[in-house]
Order: sequence, then C-alpha cells, then structure tokens
Amino acid sequence: MLNESSFIMPINQGDLKQRIDTAALHLFAERGPDATPVPMIAEHAGVAVGSLYRYYANKEEMVARLYAENYARLAQELERAQATAGSTRDKIAGMVRFICGYFDREWDLARFLLLEQHVRLKSYAGAANPVDIVHDVLADGMRRGEVRRLEACRPPRWSWGQWSKRILEDYE
Repeated sequence: MLNESSFIMPINQGDLKQRIDTAALHLFAERGPDATPVPMIAEHAGVAVGSLYRYYANKEEMVARLYAENYARLAQELERAQATAGSTRDKIAGMVRFICGYFDREWDLARFLLLEQHVRLKSYAGAANPVDIVHDVLADGMRRGEVRRLEACRPPRWSWGQWSKRILEDYE
C-alpha cells in the first residue's frame, strides 16, 4: 500500500493538469477533500501551489469538477458496457464486469466517486448518471418480463453489489 509520501508525481510525467488531477484524486480518496490542503496536492503533483489555480479557482471547484466530469465519464462507460447486449441478463453481466474492472483499474477514482456521491449527487446536473442507467436497464427488464418485479426495494438506492447479487440470483 502506498503511503502519502510515496505518491509524489515525477516532474516530467504527463501534462500539468493531469498530474494535478491524479494527485488530487489519490489524496481525496485517501484523506477526503476536507482533510487535503491545496499545498499537499501541489506537493504530490510536483508543482507549485499557484499552478493549481491555473485550472481551478479553489479546492471546492476542483472537487466539484473532478466529481462531475468523472461521474459523467463513468455513466458513459457504463452505458457502453450494456448498450450492445440483447438480454437484461447480458446487460447486467456487462455492467458488473465493467464495474469490477473499473475498480481494479481506477481504484482512487472509484473510491473518490463513492465517498463524494453522498454530498455531490444532490447537486449533480450532468446528463449522464450511472444510477439512471442501472435503473433503466432494470426497468426495461421488468417491462420485458426478464426480471421479476422487486416491489419491496428500489434498485437505484441499493449499492452496486446488493442489486447485482440479487438480480443475478434470480437467474440461477
């Protein structure tokens, strides 16, 4: 496991904004945005503090934009993961495979999105929303008779693991 001091970005790695975003996401996932001062982000990105302000007016804007941009990207990828599948079962399987791989590949980003969703989701105004995609797949499956109605629960309010386990159990 990386400790905070082992995650300082090399100066020549990637473009400046990408280094800042990567360092911020890592620190936000580890410490939370409230416990992450801007100078710490700059240090871990290997840049001067002023460099952050070329891209973000303040830390709150950084957190909000990182959340909104990445939440929308997650929704687009989730949509792509299920779009070509024919049956509801195949759509769900595609989404579950995608999310498992996503957490493996993008651990800091996935943790950041999960931790911040309780605060940020209320004000999220993006067109693409992963919760809506999951809801729409399940609702369509219920309309087509491929998924039995789950009157006692509302799948979009469940965690990813809870609803996917429950739905996949229906197919076994």
